[in-house]
Amino acid sequence: MDGSAQHFGEIAGAPVGTTWKSRAECFEAGVHRQLEPGIHGINTKGAFSIVVSGQYKDDKDYGDTIIYTGSGGHTQHSNGTREQVRDQQWTDFGNEALRKSSETGNPVRVIRGHELDSEFAPWEGFRYDGLYICKRAWKEKNRDGYYDICRYSHGGKSS
Repeated sequence: MDGSAQHFGEIAGAPVGTTWKSRAECFEAGVHRQLEPGIHGINTKGAFSIVVSGQYKDDKDYGDTIIYTGSGGHTQHSNGTREQVRDQQWTDFGNEALRKSSETGNPVRVIRGHELDSEFAPWEGFRYDGLYICKRAWKEKNRDGYYDICRYSHGGKSS
């Protein structure tokens, strides 16, 4: 993996508002260097970027504040949505990186996908919407009340 996107902050050539047709194009641009996972980061340093794309029904998007669901504990349906089938763990891919970001305050690049049920989502493809700060990390029951999910509050848009 090219290490050029393993830093916090902006990516040269991808200003806020840049759009791509696919996750693969986001990857190639270096803005989110994961093809499938929604969190790109290193557990000891923090998260570099997240994709908010409506794959978890517990996600909430209020524009300058995003309540993001961590990764793991799900099964994926043919329509692309994910259903929790077990508790998420801090050790699931990306979760510890976002938790670390809540401690360091380093900025996280936010990419919104068109499948996100939000007035802030792009009409098609994926859009880079700037740098956010992960202000808090916690666990709670998912909205169905069965499984623990890792939750993150991103706000204080810094770009």
